[in-house]
Order: sequence, then C-alpha cells, then structure tokens
Amino acid sequence: MASASTSTPRSPDRPKRLRAERDRLKAAVQRGLGTALESAGTRELTERINELLTQGERLASERDAAAAENTRLQTALTEAENDLTAARQALKRMVKGVNRG
Repeated sequence: MASASTSTPRSPDRPKRLRAERDRLKAAVQRGLGTALESAGTRELTERINELLTQGERLASERDAAAAENTRLQTALTEAENDLTAARQALKRMVKGVNRG
C-alpha cells in the first residue's frame, strides 16, 4: 500500500505558488470590497447632498417669503404711525379750538 505522500508528487514550489495565489485572490477581494464600500458611501453622500440642497432651496424660499411679509408689515406700520400722528394733530387742534371758544 502506497502512502499519500508517494502517490501524489509534490513540487517544492507548490506551497509558494499557493500562498502567492491566495495573496493575489485576497487582494482582489479586498479591492472589490473597498470599491463596493466607496460606491455605497458615495451614493449615501450624494443622497445627503441632494437632501441638503432641497432643504436649502426650501429655506431660501421661506426667507424670501418672510422678507416680503416683513416689507408689507413695515409699510403698514409706517401708514399706521402716519395716521396716528395726523389724528393726534387733529385732536390738539380740536382741544385748542374748544379751549378758545
């Protein structure tokens, strides 16, 4: 009965070749995994950037609407102040007229 070591001839370079092939395959898997992770990260970052851009556009629109409302309110306030000043002046004239009369 022949032993296993005598039935299959072994090359002295075979372990070196197997280790080199293992290292090559391991490196290929690592590169593939790295690429997959970078791709997933890039996709997530792109989605987040798009969300932030959308939010920025919404905030800019809200800011513009608030600025327009502020301008409208400032105009209304100025008109109300002018009306109040005119009413006070008219009241003073009426009081003076009553006091003279």
